[in-house]
Amino acid sequence: MFNPTRGVLVLGSLFFAPVLAVNCSKGLSYCGTALISRGYDQQRLVDALEKTGQAGISSIINGSVYHCDDDSGNISFVTTCDVCKDGGAGHDDSCDTSKRANCDARFTYCGSTLTSRAGYSPQVESALRQASQPINSGFTSQSLFKCTGDASGTVEFLSYCGSCVDGGAGNSDSCADKSGSNCSSGIAYCGFNLLNKGGYHTRLSNALQSVFPDSAERDQKMGVSLFMCNGNGNVTALSTCNCLNGGSGANDYCASPSCKKGVNFCGTSLMQNSGNSAMLTLLAPGAQRSTLAAALSAAGQPTDNAHVENSVFTCQVDIQANKVKFLSFCGNNATQCINGGAASDHCQPTKCRFGIDYCGKTLLAKGKSNP
Repeated sequence: MFNPTRGVLVLGSLFFAPVLAVNCSKGLSYCGTALISRGYDQQRLVDALEKTGQAGISSIINGSVYHCDDDSGNISFVTTCDVCKDGGAGHDDSCDTSKRANCDARFTYCGSTLTSRAGYSPQVESALRQASQPINSGFTSQSLFKCTGDASGTVEFLSYCGSCVDGGAGNSDSCADKSGSNCSSGIAYCGFNLLNKGGYHTRLSNALQSVFPDSAERDQKMGVSLFMCNGNGNVTALSTCNCLNGGSGANDYCASPSCKKGVNFCGTSLMQNSGNSAMLTLLAPGAQRSTLAAALSAAGQPTDNAHVENSVFTCQVDIQANKVKFLSFCGNNATQCINGGAASDHCQPTKCRFGIDYCGKTLLAKGKSNP
């Protein structure tokens, strides 16, 4: 307020936040350390970095190049360097490629090899993110990558090996090729479980080749596909899906997004939900049929095809279509088990008259689902 007796403007509770000066020139690129020395808060650099999926840690920030986007001082991430060099007044800062431990575009490299070289950890992490792969030390070290050969050291994810072998100087690293004899015939396995056993990379690749002709796409789909072991290490591709571990001695299986705890399904519905038809024949149902038969047997029911396909089962665990319980047999006619749409499936109720008592076997013969 203004005090007329003193002629002084008095500032009461007003507060003026400090304004950050624009300390970058539009259109130029700057090292992270240069921007920080110009007064940029480190969090602004972290935010720009994380927008691209990079990890916002100081070692990456300092060795990264940023672009000054406008006259307001807004910045965007460009690339990560081993060493970022000052381009001088009026010139772009850039990666000093003479000081980067290059990887040769002619060769493939284990993740453990690349991450041991200065500056490649963020590049490897970025490649895994782009390929929608897990990011942890075990997966990274045993995965195979290819360098693109560009100045910034960009790498591409090729495949998870389970066991990645150093090829030595002047040679490509590769996935281990062991005997491949340790998968049980008649058991379904997720690709990642077979890769962990070693010796299955080539076998899985061959099994997927007709569906995914592109080798890069084939390698990316391999770990999340479901395969059936046929003996002597031979495998058949069943489906590409959200593949889940079934546990020791049990079939691995495709998650069924529709299988919700407490929701009821016809046997045929569960089998159809178990795989991705974009793959081969969709038949993760081979594993599902045995699961439904086991649920029938546990309830003292016959395990013939009619009972498997035309019975109502309830899911006991979300998305795990291998965890089901038998509820009711609808009858030998497939039309007697009704698709409930968004609600539960159910047996078709027919000829059950109000006020009349029936034996259970009579109601089952009529197709009544609810006891």
